[in-house]
Amino acid sequence: MRVIHIYERDATDHQAVHDQLKRSLGFPDHYGANLDALADCLGDVSQPTHLSLERDGSADRWFDVLCTVVERAASHNPALSCEICSERPRVAPSKDASLEEVGTFFANDRYATASLSPTIMEARPGHAVVRMDVDPARHLNGLGGLMGGVSFTLADYALAIATNVGQGPTVSVTSSIEYLSALRGTALEATCEVDHSGHTLCFATIDVRDDLGTHIARMTATCCRR
Repeated sequence: MRVIHIYERDATDHQAVHDQLKRSLGFPDHYGANLDALADCLGDVSQPTHLSLERDGSADRWFDVLCTVVERAASHNPALSCEICSERPRVAPSKDASLEEVGTFFANDRYATASLSPTIMEARPGHAVVRMDVDPARHLNGLGGLMGGVSFTLADYALAIATNVGQGPTVSVTSSIEYLSALRGTALEATCEVDHSGHTLCFATIDVRDDLGTHIARMTATCCRR
């Protein structure tokens, strides 16, 4: 049996992980180097293979989704097995955690915290509100409008908090966003409400508004509890 190790500390370079898997597992030349393509190709693995994913808390939430993709593939393909190893277990804050404790934990969402400098205003199971100041030097596009990725990232950050505080590890499976209005204010606030929460799946709506009340965007998301 071949054994392949994937380390979270290397997963900040997503392309490098895909290159490693393509090379080690003999994926075809047309491999798309994304998580959907990975799920498809793992289903075709026929040689007995064990994937060991080594956690250390150093990467972003992409590694969580990667682990979920590999685990699901292993559950359907008898030629494939996997294990998730943690050097430093990470447990989301309890439902009674203070905002300071929640902020300390989610500081590990490095992309969101580094690019947006968000402030967590409210956090409890199924609900979160996060706020950020818009920096014209970093958050506007060439036409002077708000970058779509800013609204998406802030909404996704609120989603992560609302679906993980006081609950088991949860990652988004699908996200869809509608951009509704141009930015008029100087700050953004994202409010996440979990609309329905089941044993393995939950569904949420996240609204992004500016400080003048303008409805900037709405995201809907489906999440998986691991």
